[in-house]
Amino acid sequence: MIDHFAALIKKRHSTQFQSIDDLAKQSKVKYAVLAGGSTESYYRNSKISIHQRIWAAIQREGNASRVGTTSEGIERVLASSDEHPVAFLSESAVFKYVITLEGRCDLKVIEAGYNPRYLSLAVPIGSEYFDRLSLAVMEMADGNELTALRSKWWFEKGVGPCHHPSVGSQSFRNTKPWTFLISTLILAVGLLP
Repeated sequence: MIDHFAALIKKRHSTQFQSIDDLAKQSKVKYAVLAGGSTESYYRNSKISIHQRIWAAIQREGNASRVGTTSEGIERVLASSDEHPVAFLSESAVFKYVITLEGRCDLKVIEAGYNPRYLSLAVPIGSEYFDRLSLAVMEMADGNELTALRSKWWFEKGVGPCHHPSVGSQSFRNTKPWTFLISTLILAVGLLP
């Protein structure tokens, strides 16, 4: 599965931003990152000038730009105002999953499409499942089964973006973004003979 770094922002605050680069060129929107997370590490260590600019803005805000959980980062975006907009920086798959489940039409994901991150499944060294799991995932990816499963469970079940009436009543605090990864693992292992 391919993932990208992304920013989650209120749609009404995102009208002038088509990319992370656009977001980095402004100074009104403040950033939030997961403290100690891979996104924070990426921006801290990046040699790309636009990312260094984002990191400098994060550093200027100090601990005010860091959150303890993904849910806290999403809540910070939701609580942001027109005078003090906030963009939460993290992985696009997490944002898309949460937005899809919540049906939050008022939020937008702005992806950094030029830096894909490939997600993987891990098994213990020497695991008897390694070869079978690797083969099953590759076959599913080659046959577009992963895309079909995502469509089946996210969209065909009526849990698509902005169109399921009961989804909006759920709370972000109850959403566990890592459940998508566990679901993928369970689906893949279920295909093993």
